[in-house]
Amino acid sequence: MASLSTAANTTEVLIIGGGPTGLTLALELSVQKVPFRIIDKATVRSDKSRALSCQPRSLELLMRYGDSRELAARGNAIKGLQYILNKKVVSTVETDGIDLNDTEFRQPLILSQHETETWLEVRLAEQGLAVERGVTATSIEQDVDGATVRLTLPDGACETVRCQYCIGCDGAHSFVRKLAGLRFEGERYASEFALCDAHVKWEHSLKHITVCMGKRWMVLLPLGDGRVRMGMCTVKGEEQPSLERFRREFKRLVPGPFELYGAEWLTTFRLHHRIADEFRTERLLVAGDAAHIHSPIGGQGMNTGIQDAVNLGWKLGCVVRGEKPDSFLDTYTQERRPVGLKILSTTDRMFNFLTGTNWLFVAMRNLLMPWVLPRVYDTREKREKMFRFMMELGLNYRRSPIVDNTNGVGASIQAGDRAPDGRLQGADGTDKQLQQLFRGPNHHIVVFSGLGPGRDVKEQIHDFRRIVSMKQDMLWRKAEIHNIWSEELFANSGRLDVMNALHFRYGMTEAGFILVRPDGYVAQIGVLPYLPPY
Repeated sequence: MASLSTAANTTEVLIIGGGPTGLTLALELSVQKVPFRIIDKATVRSDKSRALSCQPRSLELLMRYGDSRELAARGNAIKGLQYILNKKVVSTVETDGIDLNDTEFRQPLILSQHETETWLEVRLAEQGLAVERGVTATSIEQDVDGATVRLTLPDGACETVRCQYCIGCDGAHSFVRKLAGLRFEGERYASEFALCDAHVKWEHSLKHITVCMGKRWMVLLPLGDGRVRMGMCTVKGEEQPSLERFRREFKRLVPGPFELYGAEWLTTFRLHHRIADEFRTERLLVAGDAAHIHSPIGGQGMNTGIQDAVNLGWKLGCVVRGEKPDSFLDTYTQERRPVGLKILSTTDRMFNFLTGTNWLFVAMRNLLMPWVLPRVYDTREKREKMFRFMMELGLNYRRSPIVDNTNGVGASIQAGDRAPDGRLQGADGTDKQLQQLFRGPNHHIVVFSGLGPGRDVKEQIHDFRRIVSMKQDMLWRKAEIHNIWSEELFANSGRLDVMNALHFRYGMTEAGFILVRPDGYVAQIGVLPYLPPY
């Protein structure tokens, strides 16, 4: 089925790659009412899943396209991390007690890429759209006005497509990235990575991610129903991974009796850590694994691709509609590449720490771990920082050129931060999350009443709305405005901030506002009637 194209062989955006990144981009373009096509060379979607984690930040963003709580319900909630060293449990880090009240999704999930892709495809089908499978891009030529892409169709016929922008969501060996002339900087890890999905019976938790270390290492991810995914490194010339080999490694590393049986999947692959030097060259852009790849430690890969797609999608909408110039798309690289670099650097350090093979390094690591680990996580603040990074809730765009940090609000929330969530109550008593308001193609303006006396607040809000309506920037003028009232000032209109939690979270003791982008990040924050240009 062709996807929302304006005429035969022409479309605004051509997406190459129908994995999680490409599917999310397709959904965002659908929200933005941007004509597109999405193709994938595979004739059927794989039922195997290297990616196993859908982080809370991704689930928040996917609420733009449907109720991602349904997707979350299919996952296995993780209660924390467990470290085993030389067959002894040396540290257990729990998510309990960590302040995650600013999100509706408060735990990391083990959720297969297959489940995530299925959910995304169903949302796309609800729009009457689908991935065109068995279609291969064979050449791409770009000019000042767009790109011409030659396709080979499933029946062997050829087609030429003209588009304004061509987006490579086509993985680590990206055809789009290569033709765009982008360098893929980084290198390959020395060892191979082996995975095995199997059933296990043992005395330890199946609700924690378990990291086992000794002379070798292994990580265990609980899949639910008594199943685990085991991951370990192998080197060239070693015995090929098998269930029996995983049993031997399990016995060397894990304390107590166990049964390991019923292997469902065994595979090996090479790992790389690389990032493109740019995410765009003129009319060609890359996202997801086509832009950055890193070790699977931390479960960041698929999630980073999903967030690339949302960031790029709303910006493409602004440009295609003529609300912003083509140069606005440069902010995609400016915002997302630093995120990719940070994740690559962090996961690289973690991976090298776990997989180091130098005998002296391993001996020192194993000697110090029982003393160091408890101190690394000895405070709630340290644990919260670690889990927030893992759940991708702490990433920000504070240095972006399209956010305004001259805010006039004495709060920890700044322009470029993710907009924290919280519970609201309507005049009819129904509850709604703040982030559920951030639907549709446009920006949103949230106006807070403040906590003080209300004698001038209604006049301030009225004046603010009038100023917004006169702004030249279409992003402001088209923004939907939501009034949020404190407990003291609520008068059965707008929405009530339950227990004033959001007012405190955003530092809105006085009347103020936030301008929120379609991807749920704060573009500007200020007090009324403060309103600098944006």
